[in-house]
Amino acid sequence: MNRNLLQSQNEFKERLRNAPIIKKQKIAPSLSSDTSKNVLPTVLKPNAGRLIFEIISILKDTGNALTANDLQNRVAGFGDHPELPQFLQKNPRIEYDPVAKTFRYKPDHAIRNKDDLLKVLKETKDAGEVGMDYKELKDSWSEIGPAVEDLEKKSLIYVFRGKDEQPKFLYHNDVELNLKISDDFRSMWSEIPTVTGLDLQKELDKAGLKGMEVISSKPKAVAGGTGKRKRARARGGKMTNVHLADFSITPLE
Repeated sequence: MNRNLLQSQNEFKERLRNAPIIKKQKIAPSLSSDTSKNVLPTVLKPNAGRLIFEIISILKDTGNALTANDLQNRVAGFGDHPELPQFLQKNPRIEYDPVAKTFRYKPDHAIRNKDDLLKVLKETKDAGEVGMDYKELKDSWSEIGPAVEDLEKKSLIYVFRGKDEQPKFLYHNDVELNLKISDDFRSMWSEIPTVTGLDLQKELDKAGLKGMEVISSKPKAVAGGTGKRKRARARGGKMTNVHLADFSITPLE
């Protein structure tokens, strides 16, 4: 073999041994259109906030669990915002069921029936609260009206009503603390005559007692005075605590 050719081959092999090793780079596959749809956007599209408010109102009024298809049939423009279902799952006013894939309004109190209402009122009383606002409870359960009337008839709750006879506040009634009063006592109580204001004053006069007098809080004017308050004269000299003289306390300068 030619000496020059052999030398060239050896030099070529030497360059190959000294050449840096370059690893083959792997290019990650691009996300498909289906995968990108699962990424939750950070900002809602315009008008999506109004749709969320409308959806919460519908869930609150119905009180039922609705699917995304149900909401799409009830809310115009729901299908134009594919990101809405994912935002609804994170909303604090909505309770999402991942198994049934339904949305339900999440109120302040979990009330679905009369027993739940009675339980909430009892827990409120046990916690030291007096009663609960009717509007607050109605916000948790829209069909609270018939339940309140039924519980009131059974004496399980007390209902405070306004001038329009509409419920204002509800109170739990512990039936175990109710005392049964005999019919004889009720009859005796009803037979006790009540005294009117005029008759009461006559009875007090007969007994030599005085009725309630209204005492004026205005100071009486001094006879012969001008009604003007005199200005106190400034005292000169030293001021001494005379009442502390026996305790050997140095007079104040």
